[in-house]
Amino acid sequence: MASEQLPNVDSADVFLAIGTPQEHQEQLRYNSAEWRGPFDLKTYLRREELFLDQDLTRAGGLVPWMLFYQPDRKGPRKILCGCETIDKKAFVAKNGEVDEVVCNGVASVFCPAEHRGKGYAGRLIADLAARLADERALESDRLQKVKFSVLYSDIGKDFYARRGWHVHPSAHISLKPGETSRNRDLPDVQLLQASEVYELCSAEIALLKSSLSALPSSKTTVAILPDVRTMKWHHARSDFLAKELLDREIVNRGAKVVQPDGQEVWCVWQHIWSKAEADKDNKLYILHLGIAGEGEHDFSAASQQGSAKLKGSPTAKSYAALLAAAQAEAAAWSLNSVEMWNPTSVSLAAAQLLDADVSVQHRESSSITSLLWLGDGSQDIDWICNERYGWN
Repeated sequence: MASEQLPNVDSADVFLAIGTPQEHQEQLRYNSAEWRGPFDLKTYLRREELFLDQDLTRAGGLVPWMLFYQPDRKGPRKILCGCETIDKKAFVAKNGEVDEVVCNGVASVFCPAEHRGKGYAGRLIADLAARLADERALESDRLQKVKFSVLYSDIGKDFYARRGWHVHPSAHISLKPGETSRNRDLPDVQLLQASEVYELCSAEIALLKSSLSALPSSKTTVAILPDVRTMKWHHARSDFLAKELLDREIVNRGAKVVQPDGQEVWCVWQHIWSKAEADKDNKLYILHLGIAGEGEHDFSAASQQGSAKLKGSPTAKSYAALLAAAQAEAAAWSLNSVEMWNPTSVSLAAAQLLDADVSVQHRESSSITSLLWLGDGSQDIDWICNERYGWN
């Protein structure tokens, strides 16, 4: 669309709607120049087709939303910009009651360069927030179960906050790759393959629900479920990258430690490359730290004081063993770092057992975790288990 044909953002001929599969393909072609990374267009589209055919996204789990311009209602509609939402299962807890709901993860917000500076992306996001909040306007019973929405902003904190997505803690810790567990008093680690990780993910959902029901607060608390379909979606991305960039297959998906009291702690991770050669964005992400059995979740944010108190605890040593296994995995794949989002005091203590200089880093411009509450009551929401697995 030529610049002189671009409509005013407030035009009655500009509207939000769900795109057709053909329009979704057109939007992918628009964003490919900036987002396909080391791949050619054909490979990029094949990757996106793979991501659409996962348990998390197929059969309407991923919805392509677009801002259209259609001056003639009988004529073609033109895409101004677009985004996607991905349905995710979640818990909402208040006063000891826990409900399973749907969370919409907003992703892939993109406006072509020739359409920027006109306010279209702002209109897209504002209209999407209004559409999600108005159950009567939604196109299916599935969308009517949405109670909150999350996104991960790479353009700072203000743009989405002005449109209803409240900024939440966006912190991480980072460890260098390598064999750091040598000569350290750490428990033995069992590396986990996909089926073993997924079994642990399935078992943890009931424990998470129990932990949420025990919270004393009357404040609304939400958690995206660390379920199997979410982990498989993340691993599909890693598998594609490993095969296309390195012609290798990933075997290890996480690790587990059995503590002296029989309690199991475990983690699931994800390999990510931005390019085949060495790059700072080539990382091993800890998607989730979990507990198996009768343990309790720690939802508190990390602090230096809390970390100091817990550094010698059995749980800190067990988590340190998991992180050391992740460091070794990162080294085996020549990844630049191991990164864990929004650590607790015990996971910070664990990281500092491996590297005393580790500290919590607060992100200001990238992957800013943000939440739009669509239910009743205050927008002041506690978002727990705000880990990397929730990213989309």
